[in-house]
Amino acid sequence: MKRSRFAKRVGRHVAWVLGSLLLVASGPTLEAQQRLPVLGKARAARRQAEKTIPWNELTPEATAKLRRVLQDTTVFRRMPEETIECDPDLFVFLVRHPEVVVNIWQHMGITRCTLKRTKPFEMEASDGAGTKSRVELVYGSRNLHVLYAEGSYSGTLVTNPVNGQCVMILRSRVQPGQPASPAQTRITGTMDVFLKIDHAGAEVVAKALSPVVGRTVDNNFTQTMKFVEQIAKVARVNSDGMQRLALQLDQLDRNVRDRFALLTARIGRNEPAGGAVQSATN
Repeated sequence: MKRSRFAKRVGRHVAWVLGSLLLVASGPTLEAQQRLPVLGKARAARRQAEKTIPWNELTPEATAKLRRVLQDTTVFRRMPEETIECDPDLFVFLVRHPEVVVNIWQHMGITRCTLKRTKPFEMEASDGAGTKSRVELVYGSRNLHVLYAEGSYSGTLVTNPVNGQCVMILRSRVQPGQPASPAQTRITGTMDVFLKIDHAGAEVVAKALSPVVGRTVDNNFTQTMKFVEQIAKVARVNSDGMQRLALQLDQLDRNVRDRFALLTARIGRNEPAGGAVQSATN
């Protein structure tokens, strides 16, 4: 195999480390290309993203992890803003419990990914193809969630594992207006991603491929947001079906599954969202 082709394939798998860490990872679209920021705007977006981190509310351990990534970032990416219709409480719940979404995908037979909660704020993930990662929620409020992840790829294309760490900042806001149903509340969200790759050769390839990787992750962030919107819609229009689905999510902690069932049942009854959301800090 020619060196250039090998480098590109390795780069794609390095990029998949990022996709796996985000649990979203398909092809570029013209719309996504038009959203790419110019270099100057990217620098400004990065500085703005760093300022959104509530440093004073983080533990010393979390602060150290985040700073190591931010001080030696290989790739920075700001996802496009996406607006969906979703109950606010359900949105926050799914952000904090992505294993629910993954278990639904498993039930549908459309993913090989696994996601297992190991601690109240930590999860272990695998894509089933050599990439494994650990994801940690270090801060969470209604409108801001900060996650730290570290992962590695071990496969036939690399001699040694390729390791990476990632900081993800998800910002969301509820759009003004009174929806006909809580599940039709308009929520706008975007995510900033800082990726650090611990592999000198792969780092060069990753930087070269970052526009393609960025568009890939943009597309999958969009698709994941739209899937969350579909969950809210089904809960609103087919509450009985959603309750049956909840009972079949056998990879979830029972408490998580029960909370998901209660949330979607409340949406089916068209009752208002609770309003108060407990902050999460790890």
